[in-house]
Amino acid sequence: MRAPAADWLDCRDAQGRRLDDANGFVRMELASAQRRDIPAIPVLESMIGGLLIERVSRQGAAYVEPISDVLVKRAAKKASTLEGFYGMLVGEIGAETDRVKFLRSCRTQY
Repeated sequence: MRAPAADWLDCRDAQGRRLDDANGFVRMELASAQRRDIPAIPVLESMIGGLLIERVSRQGAAYVEPISDVLVKRAAKKASTLEGFYGMLVGEIGAETDRVKFLRSCRTQY
């Protein structure tokens, strides 16, 4: 399941948090997946948006050019947390000093 928006857990209407509505579409989809033992976790790609993906891709290009774009997009689809996203990427960088530099450059942006 892809998260519909970065703030989907806290989306609210006049009755409260939409995820708490038993008749809400997302809630029903999650319940259906759970009944069938289908993993339903939000994926990072939906949460972080294209700007972060582009920025991290440019930063990673210094270490894994020319496949940085492919690696970043693949990690964004698989990761469920930002730390997991960076962890997948840093695993593709060979030298320890380069891994440290990459992580430092990514984390100083926040």
